[in-house]
Amino acid sequence: MTATIHDRAQDQSLMTKPPTIQVDYSWRKWHTRVFSDDDPSRTLFIVKYQMIKAPHLIVKTPDCKEIIGTGTLHPISINAKYEVHGRKGQMKALKRWKTSYTHLSHAYASDPDAGLATMTWTSDSDFKTWDFICLDEEQMPVAKFSANLWSLKRIGKIEFLGPKAHSQAAQEEIVVTGLTLAYTMILRTTSLLSFFGAIVARPGPIQNGTKVFGKLLGELIEASNGRVVFVALDTTDPTSIRDAFASVESKLGGRGLDVLINNAGIMPVTKGGVEAMGNLSETLNTNVKSVHQVTSTFLPLLRKGVQKRVFNMLKLNSSTTLGSMTLAANYHSMPVPAYKVSKAALNMLTVQYAIALEKEGFTFVAISPGWLKTDMGAVLSADADLSVEDGATAVLEVVHKYGKESSGKFYNIRVSGWENNEGLNRYDGKIPPW
Repeated sequence: MTATIHDRAQDQSLMTKPPTIQVDYSWRKWHTRVFSDDDPSRTLFIVKYQMIKAPHLIVKTPDCKEIIGTGTLHPISINAKYEVHGRKGQMKALKRWKTSYTHLSHAYASDPDAGLATMTWTSDSDFKTWDFICLDEEQMPVAKFSANLWSLKRIGKIEFLGPKAHSQAAQEEIVVTGLTLAYTMILRTTSLLSFFGAIVARPGPIQNGTKVFGKLLGELIEASNGRVVFVALDTTDPTSIRDAFASVESKLGGRGLDVLINNAGIMPVTKGGVEAMGNLSETLNTNVKSVHQVTSTFLPLLRKGVQKRVFNMLKLNSSTTLGSMTLAANYHSMPVPAYKVSKAALNMLTVQYAIALEKEGFTFVAISPGWLKTDMGAVLSADADLSVEDGATAVLEVVHKYGKESSGKFYNIRVSGWENNEGLNRYDGKIPPW
């Protein structure tokens, strides 16, 4: 688990309108002018292009005296290179035929000296726009670059989100990486060489030499004398899941797996309510489908285990689940409809597994881990209830306490002093309504 520390300026930025910049192309000058949406006369960046020699795009200061960053495309490879203030990086494809990329970030890292942050780029498109969305390590959106497919001048805009929306370093990095990715995808859709590049590509995550896991987790692993082992796993990638299974199977050395905790999840904010919910498929894929894929893949090891217990984390932002149909009206104002739908589905997935594997002695339990002070917990407000340590301790209490007699049930965590809280959230260890 990782914790992000926000300075006062970042916390204040949560209370203000997310900054938006416009990207305006000039055919006469053969460059792009990037300016503030609030003040069109204020130029933020000038982007120049070179068709023949690398780098192919150069992001400069408004007076063009200083280079902020560059982007370099490849005529065949579907990957691209970039540089921000002298720091070199790679835009690496995660999929062959889908806009899914990753890069390692200095600007979004809690402590760049301890390790870089792994960012993910996805996309969505319609007849008019092509949206490139950058997600942080918690799969929370930090920027959205909306490219206008038909405009010859006003070619797009970039909206910055999250606690670092007003950070100059973050904005510079997003402009460089976002434009590099956009032009990489334009090249891929127009070049036959890029098509062959996709065929021979080896997509996948970047091997992060400075950060395989968070600093605190690294310290825990180092002090565990081999009892804690790190295994990389992308829960939305079947190949990664199979590789993780093989790694765990090897490390267990013929023994079974006793407990599996499914904890991955995303909570995208949807402006405009349920009718504008364009992120449902992605949310269901991460919050429900991936839980099924991981669980079903690891069942052979769980069947060999003694305890045979699986725990699904149902939510990360309220003690009474946002997936509860009984309590849905209470949380109508929270702008995360796709998340609510996915958690209701995860409830049913938990019950289905509990019924199907009851005779084999399995235990499947859903847990509400509370509103924790994590990056996801800060999506709705910076004032979450519990520290990560308190939440983790309470979850482990449930994991160790409940067995086969509790299979198919949904438990709230119990935290001392919160059992009779007069506010919205109570952590009383009871069973919330479905």
